[in-house]
Amino acid sequence: MATTALTRELQTSNPLWSTLDTFQSDLSESGAHTAISRLTASLAEYRARMAPDAWKFMCSGLDSHPAVSQLLEDPCLRDARQKPAGYAGDARMLDYVYFQDPGPQPMTPTGRALFKVSTRLPIAAAVRERCASLADAIVCRARAGDISIASIACGHARELDLIPYHLLKRVRFWGLDHDPRSVEHCRSQHGSPQANFHVGSVRDLLAGHIAIPPSDFVYASGLFDYLDERTGALLLGRMIAALNDGGSVVVPNLTPENEEVGYIEAVLDWWMYYRTVTDMARLASLAAGDRPRLRTTTQLGPDNRIVWLEIHRRS
Repeated sequence: MATTALTRELQTSNPLWSTLDTFQSDLSESGAHTAISRLTASLAEYRARMAPDAWKFMCSGLDSHPAVSQLLEDPCLRDARQKPAGYAGDARMLDYVYFQDPGPQPMTPTGRALFKVSTRLPIAAAVRERCASLADAIVCRARAGDISIASIACGHARELDLIPYHLLKRVRFWGLDHDPRSVEHCRSQHGSPQANFHVGSVRDLLAGHIAIPPSDFVYASGLFDYLDERTGALLLGRMIAALNDGGSVVVPNLTPENEEVGYIEAVLDWWMYYRTVTDMARLASLAAGDRPRLRTTTQLGPDNRIVWLEIHRRS
């Protein structure tokens, strides 16, 4: 009884608990789009007002709220929160975002409605735009001739799906991912004498167990969202070291401008490093120092949701 009373007291004192109460009412009365929109806005406000430690503590107390069970009827939200691959943001979950298709699995009407909204959130659109931008960068370089590319934490390498076949034939691709299932998928879809995929981690790269081959274009799509500054700078240094003359490193990172950050952390228990243009410039400075042959540029993507870092090695 005492434990139950304490639990209820903690729930009552947690403002995020009442926010999920409101979400349930909105879902039944106004539908998934309104419910998710209001929940996202409310959580963004609470996150902005709270100290980081207090915010994390409040988020940790939401597991038993019945709204969480409703949200998990959406397979994208379910896998994002439950992390069946053992880590956040696995390639299979991201495929829900890329394709906006739940596939042939049983779903409740509520789950289907939530899926339609969650995979169309602005931050989900930004992830798709990130993939398309990387594909465009590869296409631009392949049009000029044969090119060697290295992708770190390649996932399912969905950017390769967007490249015309006649240009893809000009690409010598090297992909690395720590998840054997992702690597196996890439080998089945893209494996060829021109495309090789390997199982390996950031730790393997930093320890020297695996080396990035000399490349004209080296990138990491989404990986730096999970790396602290020190680790990110060390990895960026390895990526720069692999560049051929005239080559470029490209790193995108989600920014704090995404209003869904509070929703992602509170509802999905998904914690990332969100960076600004200044943060990315500092990361480049830590990794590259003041080398005259390197040119660093940063720019924001649409709606300032992703910041892009590019480091070019002059010929």
